[in-house]
Amino acid sequence: MTFQESLFIAVPSFVLLISIEFIASRIMKKDVYPSLPDVISSLSSGLGNITFSTIGLIFVLVPYDWLVARVALFDISSESWLAWIIVILLKDFSAYWIHRWNHKINGLWQLHLIHHSSEEFNLPVALRQPVNGFINYQSVALIPAAIMGIPTEMVAIIGFVHLFYQYWYHTQLIGSLGWLEYVIMTPQQHSIHHAMNKEYMDKNFGAWFSIWDQMFGTFQLKISGVEEVYGVTQPVETWNPIKIDFMHWTKMMRDSIHTKKWSDKFGVWYKSTNWRPDDVAKKFPSNKIEHVSKLEKFDPKISLPLIVWSTLELGLATTLVAIFFLTLPDLSATHIYVIGGFILLNIATYTTIMEGKKQFLLPISRVVAFALVFLWGDVDLTNIPWLQFVEIVLFCAYVTAIWVAQSWNEKRTGIRETAV
Repeated sequence: MTFQESLFIAVPSFVLLISIEFIASRIMKKDVYPSLPDVISSLSSGLGNITFSTIGLIFVLVPYDWLVARVALFDISSESWLAWIIVILLKDFSAYWIHRWNHKINGLWQLHLIHHSSEEFNLPVALRQPVNGFINYQSVALIPAAIMGIPTEMVAIIGFVHLFYQYWYHTQLIGSLGWLEYVIMTPQQHSIHHAMNKEYMDKNFGAWFSIWDQMFGTFQLKISGVEEVYGVTQPVETWNPIKIDFMHWTKMMRDSIHTKKWSDKFGVWYKSTNWRPDDVAKKFPSNKIEHVSKLEKFDPKISLPLIVWSTLELGLATTLVAIFFLTLPDLSATHIYVIGGFILLNIATYTTIMEGKKQFLLPISRVVAFALVFLWGDVDLTNIPWLQFVEIVLFCAYVTAIWVAQSWNEKRTGIRETAV
């Protein structure tokens, strides 16, 4: 099963679980969905991530099968139950260190920043995944598995399960699980991981098991009287997931260019997360939050029609991604890059407009949208005969709706800010 094929099982499951969490939160009178734009941003980030993965613009630093062929000391069969236990443990061990490196090394933090950027904690947050992973270095942490001779196909299968398993514990509705807290990663532990309180910072990096955190001193349970404050200490202040995926690197590049010491120009990239040379820290002050109790959540004033439009836009983007996957086997490389690129452009456009801002990319993205109708015209769509009709109707309605929503938003809020 490919990654794309697995999504046709995973995505409906995600939607079902989100619905259950929403209903349960209302029954329990615990508001874990206070911001609809935040949810739309999270889901849009997920769409962007799976689209980017499908485009395939990813360079694997060290292919795992190349490693196995050169360093394996054993020849393990996938028919052995012991082999499956070993690969599960080694995969989780490597995930712990990759996760920890992403948090602790400045240049790698951007690869994980999007996942922590939400100031809420709910199941949609699990889908906040990046579109900037052009270089995949994860196999470096799988060297122990390669030495053991774990076959590539076993690592791939466990990789799918390992990834999707991590979805369920992004919820506040499940409390302490007692003794299980010392065995597996739980919702309580992961909610602590997402908190930016100094008591909880950089804790609970595990994915499946909590044993690695206990072994390496990063294990933390809830402290009585210390409620989690979610987000990052340098708030992103945008709903646009594509922008979030590059903002930290942009700031690092600026610091690297403007700092005077050559050692600092390189140190920006490999030192601890959010480290900055003194000279550029003074010249370009950051908006770092020193006291989490003073956090003011990002909540731009927008009208109800614009929120409704943004919700419809998310539905349209989801439909477009689904069609993209359905037609993928018949698409050329050019089709894949252009259509995938448009999906990312579209996500960046409507999530920025969702902030109450006019977006100069809107007319461009609409022209590209209509061009896609003709691009898909070269594809054999006998299995989806209604595709082009649906595209044309949706986009015509969409272009009209956006201008109505924006005009209404300006009238109700007085916001006429233009995004750049």
